[in-house]
Amino acid sequence: MQTPPDFLGKQVGVVEVAVGATVISLPVSTLSFSRGGRDRSSRLAGGFFDDGDGHVGIIVDSDATPREVNEQIRVAVEDAVAHFDKRTLN
Repeated sequence: MQTPPDFLGKQVGVVEVAVGATVISLPVSTLSFSRGGRDRSSRLAGGFFDDGDGHVGIIVDSDATPREVNEQIRVAVEDAVAHFDKRTLN
C-alpha cells in the first residue's frame, strides 16, 4: 500500500466512481480552506485530485456546511469521471 501525500488531511470516507466497467475508490479527506477574515463565498472549494504518483481522491473543506460538502463532492465526482474517462480513451 502506498503512503498518501503529505498534504491530505483527515480521511472521512470513500466514494466509489464507476467509469465503464471499472470502479475506482476515491478517499475523501478534509482540509481547512479558511481565508482569515474573508467571507465564506470567497473560499476555495475542494475537489478531485490526481497527484501523478498514483494517489487520487477528493478533498473537501472541513469548515464547510454539509450542503457545501455535498456540492464539493458532487463536482469532484464529475471531475473524476471526466479525468478517468479521458485516461481510458487515451
